Amino acid sequence: MDDNISEIDFDQADHQKVAELIENNVLGFHKVGIYSLKMNQSDFVFIFAESGQKAIQFYTETFRHVPLNCHEYSLGFELVRGNGVISFRDMRKEFMSFPAIAGYFKKLGWK
Repeated sequence: MDDNISEIDFDQADHQKVAELIENNVLGFHKVGIYSLKMNQSDFVFIFAESGQKAIQFYTETFRHVPLNCHEYSLGFELVRGNGVISFRDMRKEFMSFPAIAGYFKKLGWK
């Protein structure tokens, strides 16, 4: 970790082996996004998942019906939580496994 990167000779690496390691994802990296799934006309649930398809599958298994729609949000999107503001990126760090429910949102209508 403390090695100076300028001293590393990348030409010595076995590039085919590195490509295989990346292809086989030996470190277990998975992209996790945040998805808004519409429950009904006013209620939404936010789910962290590897894809929109996996978010829909998790929603369907959890709530026993198909969502009305599914939209990916930016992990940089900030929302109010308690007395502060938090981004979905920072919120994602609070979870150990995915998919996971991040929270719920209720759209209030005008009266």
